[in-house]
Amino acid sequence: MARRLVLVGFVAATVAFLAIQFSNGVGRLTWDAVPSAGQLAAAAALLLAGQLLIGEALVALSAPVTGSNAVRRGFHVTQPSKYIPVGVAQGAGLTVVLRRAGMSTSAAITAWGLHTSSVVLSGVGLGLMVGGLDAWPIPLVALGAAVLCGYNRPLITTVLRQVPRLVRAAPSLETAVPDQARLCRCLAATGTGLILHGAAFALVINGSTTSVATAIAAYLTAHSLATATPLPGGLGAREALLLAFLASDDLTGVVLVRLLLMGIEAILALASIRRRI
Repeated sequence: MARRLVLVGFVAATVAFLAIQFSNGVGRLTWDAVPSAGQLAAAAALLLAGQLLIGEALVALSAPVTGSNAVRRGFHVTQPSKYIPVGVAQGAGLTVVLRRAGMSTSAAITAWGLHTSSVVLSGVGLGLMVGGLDAWPIPLVALGAAVLCGYNRPLITTVLRQVPRLVRAAPSLETAVPDQARLCRCLAATGTGLILHGAAFALVINGSTTSVATAIAAYLTAHSLATATPLPGGLGAREALLLAFLASDDLTGVVLVRLLLMGIEAILALASIRRRI
């Protein structure tokens, strides 16, 4: 009974905060700056494809431990909960889901941490590289490549060796790190998914003075840096960073992509609950 009450509370909080954030976003739109229905549909398709790939990145990390479908559904079911304040609800929910799917606690926590890290590192690394090839300083390309190289097993396990001393966690955290091939598949899926999200953003702001490459680079970097904050879903941080990178004060494109992504996450969560994906 207690577990069921916690689950009901978790779902209710997710729906409530998602609705609040969606309503706030709609209120910030400048309607005469909204692009055509065709552009919005194309952007939604890119965001959907990107979100599915980001989910597959978690499957790449976890599939050998448990069923791919269970991991996939767990990711999409818990995604909307990232809008709950403090920013830990999604991770906690995903850990519970993965444990029920057959993973150990150490493996579930490690998979969540590695997946989140892949979002941050691939977004920052690719963002710097794409931006460096367009209008940002060229040395940023090398820095972006170096960031991507940080997602390697020896470095990750070195960091995790320090965790038991800090939180008295089980040493099995280190052994739960997948091999380098699966880490690379995770990073590739996450990076491709984020590029598709960035392309959706570039499409939505089409007609501005910003080039496609700069728009994608700005989105990748802002999205990933915001993910590293405790803000719910990176709200506020992503928007502020995007406007700073683009030297703009037009929130319409930024808010539209956020709203479209919220809707897609909610649809994927419902479909996953019903086991349709």
